[in-house]
Amino acid sequence: MGTTLYEKWTAMNQVFGIQRLSGVDSDFAPFLHHAGVPCVDIYYGQEFPVYHTAFDSYDWMKNYADPLFHRHVAVAGVWGLLALHLADDYILPFNYLSYADQLEWYRKVLSNFVDQSISLHSLAISIQGFAAAAKEAENEAEVKPCIVLRPNG
Repeated sequence: MGTTLYEKWTAMNQVFGIQRLSGVDSDFAPFLHHAGVPCVDIYYGQEFPVYHTAFDSYDWMKNYADPLFHRHVAVAGVWGLLALHLADDYILPFNYLSYADQLEWYRKVLSNFVDQSISLHSLAISIQGFAAAAKEAENEAEVKPCIVLRPNG
């Protein structure tokens, strides 16, 4: 049997699993970076070499990249499963602690680039607060995993 999609993703992204902050060149960057709207970008593979070129077409995909469309089926399955979880799960299946770790990592990177006279203390406190709330959410999710909502009480 082949490698699962999850196994491939985790092998590619050892540090944060499949979570990441999008770059500023993403189509959804304004939503995430300016409005704070959570976004997701699910795709298969590393960089897509013909992305936004004249060769970015169905023919190129069929002849070179994914002739049997296995990758397309896998990613469509992930999107469908994600939609079901977001619509039906009582507690959303998000890893807030991983996001808190990633925020702290980015804060440390940022501290190497800013003048030392600029304090990042408020940012650090905010990230610590988020991490505490993330831990609380994780603990609550462990306590209430089987809550079933019933119509009419």
